[in-house]
Amino acid sequence: MEVSRQAKCVGKEIPKYALVAGSYRVVGAEDGDAEPPFKVHLQLTSPEGKQLHYGQRQTEGHFGFRADEAGDFTLCVWLSRGTERDVPAAGSARAGRSKARERRKLDVAWRVGKSHEAHLSEAPKKEQIETFDSELRMLENMVASVEAELAFFHERETEMRDMVSVTHFRVTCISLASLLVCIFLAALQFWHYKTFFQHKKLL
Repeated sequence: MEVSRQAKCVGKEIPKYALVAGSYRVVGAEDGDAEPPFKVHLQLTSPEGKQLHYGQRQTEGHFGFRADEAGDFTLCVWLSRGTERDVPAAGSARAGRSKARERRKLDVAWRVGKSHEAHLSEAPKKEQIETFDSELRMLENMVASVEAELAFFHERETEMRDMVSVTHFRVTCISLASLLVCIFLAALQFWHYKTFFQHKKLL
């Protein structure tokens, strides 16, 4: 973000019980000057206006806190020279335009994580557990019903397979018996015709 000698504020929505860690650094402050001409003032306040961090005449720094409430946390920054007072001054319009031209870039990094209390607050309630338990029991009954139906169908399939096997065996036996009867009748008829033709002296 770009800052000047006039205060600039930004807000960030942070949930309750969140752990926040951050860092800031004036870009170019490490370019060789033992005493950079501009340093940053940084003030961090809660949604209720409580000051959580105040960095005075810094080129870089760190901050961290736990959000005891949810809402917009405000970060205000401004530049000043080493001999100026800590709060931004309005000054005249000409001085304001001059200060507005004196700008620096400030790198600000926010890192937001969940604390142990946040995880506890998100834990399921007793009513939710009971509802989840009833749904699990219903699903368990449905699974048992499906298993029973599958077992019944498997039993019926086994019975039908046995019936098909028995029927196939019986059909095979009847077919063989019919073939034997046909062969016997053919042989008997052949013998009869042979005897008849011999009796008539045709053979």
